[in-house]
Amino acid sequence: MTGTSSLRETLFPVDEGASRAERAHRLLQGEIVTLGFRPGQALKEAELRAYLGLGRTPIREALLRLSAEGLVVMHANQGTFVAETNFKDLGSIFEVRRPLEGLAAWLSAARLNDAGRERLSQMQDAVGEQLKHPSTIESVALDHQVHELVYELCGNDRLQQILQVLLNLSFRLLLEAGERVPSPGFAVITEAVKDLLDAIAEGRADDAQALASSHAEAAELILRRGF
Repeated sequence: MTGTSSLRETLFPVDEGASRAERAHRLLQGEIVTLGFRPGQALKEAELRAYLGLGRTPIREALLRLSAEGLVVMHANQGTFVAETNFKDLGSIFEVRRPLEGLAAWLSAARLNDAGRERLSQMQDAVGEQLKHPSTIESVALDHQVHELVYELCGNDRLQQILQVLLNLSFRLLLEAGERVPSPGFAVITEAVKDLLDAIAEGRADDAQALASSHAEAAELILRRGF
């Protein structure tokens, strides 16, 4: 699968008003999740300062956050490394993701307001266009954005934060799996995604919950084919 750079720019934009620490976190997070920085790669502070154009303190703060998110590992006297991807992580990640994805979708349908409805409509249009003109890399990116929108619309910051961490871990595995199996297996924008957004838009909370859980289960099956 190609397009890592465009994925990073699309999925991990940096707000102009972000602090230096937030900027460092977002840039490094994007590099790691989209495989710009490979699993197991050493993250040397001097190289990161030169690459990011930022000082030691914001980079260290960012690395601590990324460690808490499971994206980097820090070894005393050895250094900091991009966390390895591991097939064994799939079961534990999706054991948590399946019910929480359903909960987020249920809450999104139950709490949808006018502002959220407008954003949801735009996403429905994007999904409809992708279904008419499928593209593997765009499908993968759009699926990520669909999940993030549902998390935002659920109105629960804690739930959003937890699911975002799990989504990034899953997404990194998805991209690595995509390097091992044919691209057609990664057309993750399907009619089921359209049905999920329709259910949220129409306030059908129970249907949205079931569809979101099923979509997470389908994503796990795609990943298992790649490992």
